[in-house]
Amino acid sequence: MENLVPLIRKAKEGDQESLVSLQSQFDLLIRKLAKRNSFSIDEDCYQELYLRFYIALEKFDINRYLK
Repeated sequence: MENLVPLIRKAKEGDQESLVSLQSQFDLLIRKLAKRNSFSIDEDCYQELYLRFYIALEKFDINRYLK
């Protein structure tokens, strides 16, 4: 995974391409966490995890991280 700071910064500024890039980088992890069993994904859980992903992204303080 590349340095996420530039992508996070751009995504927080509203850049859709950066947001899509972040989504694609974390999609496998989110899918893994949303699996009900080893074969299927719990769609409600998947949506909830993405909602939490967006909230965490919005709340993430880049300046605090870089100190």
